[in-house]
Amino acid sequence: MLNPSIRKYAMPEKTHPIIEAMEPQNLWAVVYTKAGKEREALRGITEQRYLAWMPECMVKLRKNRAHRFEARPLFPRYLFVVVPPERPWSPIANTRGVSRLLTYPDGSLCRIPHRAIKGLQDRQKQDGGAIRLDGPAPTRARFIPGETVRVDDGGPFHGLHGLVQQDKGGRVSVLMGILGRVAPVEMRPDQIAAVA
Repeated sequence: MLNPSIRKYAMPEKTHPIIEAMEPQNLWAVVYTKAGKEREALRGITEQRYLAWMPECMVKLRKNRAHRFEARPLFPRYLFVVVPPERPWSPIANTRGVSRLLTYPDGSLCRIPHRAIKGLQDRQKQDGGAIRLDGPAPTRARFIPGETVRVDDGGPFHGLHGLVQQDKGGRVSVLMGILGRVAPVEMRPDQIAAVA
C-alpha cells in the first residue's frame, strides 16, 4: 500500500489542469535525481505546478524472517515531467533533489512520447498503484494446438520439432519425441518458433 502522503504525488490525477489540456502528442522530459531523493524531487516539482510522475513497483523485502511489500521507484533516480513550451525548465533543474534534466548534446531536452508514459501509467493503475514485478507479464496465447514448432532456445532440445498441445499464455505444452517416447515438455513462448 502506498503511503497516503506520497500517493497524491505518485500518479497524476485526471482533474489536473495540465492533463485536461494535454494532447497525446505532448512529450515528457526525463529528470535525473540525486540518489534516494526521487520523492523529494517529485514533491518539489509538483509544488511548482509542473505535471510530474514517478512510476513505482512493488518490491518484496525480508527483515527478521518476515516478508513485506514496499513501493519503490521503477526506475531509480528518474522521474518524468511535462514541460510546456511556454514554460522554462530551469526551475525544475534547480529543484531540491534534482541532479539535472537529461539533454541531448545540442542542449535540447530528451523527451519520451506520451503513449510510452501512458502505457506505464495504465500498467501501474491496473496493478493497484504500483507495478508488480513478482511474476511474468500476462501474455496472450500465440500457438494453436496441433501446430508444428521448432525449439530455438540454444538448450538441449534446440532444433527439435514438436506439436503444440496447449498454449497457456505464459507456458506452452509441446509434445516431443524424446528417447523413443512422446512426452509433453513445458516451454516459454520465446523458446519456440512456428514452423512454416
